Amino acid sequence: MTADTSEPAALPRHGRVAPRGVTGDDERFTGRMSAPPTTQPDDGDNRERDDHVDQHERGVAHIDGATAVGVLLAAGAGTRFDGATHKLLAVLPATASRPAETVAARSLAAAATAASRPPFVGLVVVTGAVDLGGHLLAAHGAGHAARAATPSLVHNEHWEDGQAGSVRLGVDAARRLGADVVVIGLADQPDVTVESWLAVADAATAPGARPIAVATYGGRPRNPVALHRQVWNELPATGDTGARDLIRLSPSRVTQVPSRGSPADIDTVEDLARWQNS
Repeated sequence: MTADTSEPAALPRHGRVAPRGVTGDDERFTGRMSAPPTTQPDDGDNRERDDHVDQHERGVAHIDGATAVGVLLAAGAGTRFDGATHKLLAVLPATASRPAETVAARSLAAAATAASRPPFVGLVVVTGAVDLGGHLLAAHGAGHAARAATPSLVHNEHWEDGQAGSVRLGVDAARRLGADVVVIGLADQPDVTVESWLAVADAATAPGARPIAVATYGGRPRNPVALHRQVWNELPATGDTGARDLIRLSPSRVTQVPSRGSPADIDTVEDLARWQNS
């Protein structure tokens, strides 16, 4: 399978569109905030949603025409990881719902499954230090491609300059797609769930939504993060803070979204060992 590195084509602007195919170290988006409004977590157990659930079955409403693009950041060198491979190519053990696979592949699986459902209209993966394109598309094809969005790959040639450039590339791709919201996650956080991606997107595209929505775990804001187009021009052009400062300085514009799963990242071989032995 060849990598789709072409510019994303423009899509019709309505919430019912079926999606087309769409880290640096310590790539964090969130900072300490006061307590903005929160959305409620889903009722029921902690299982993933059925693959065919749509926004009506989730019990949410979206602004008429509001759409989102997922952005998975996978550009960093991972210098704290001193294993035999790049940290995103390290292998995680099989679970009840997933086969043994790389960190990047498991993170992609959740993002791509979410991106196949409204309000998403696409998924972009930003690569950089390591050429992950062939691996990610092969993993996607071998997994659940029939019910997951095919990612578009965007390469950050200046990945060494920090996370801000990768975020900007994701925003630029969303702008070309005509999306209203970007939902950004990290490829080194493999236990972020489909539900978290969807809940954050729902919160940012709901009627009367605030322009920023942040997944929280035990009350702590982490990823994914949704950013409405009205704040895109406020993002930094350079550096390694991503949207962290924007979120920290704008608590009145943030909705916290209680989420299941875990935002734990894999930065070191010790982190990987905890996953492999859990």
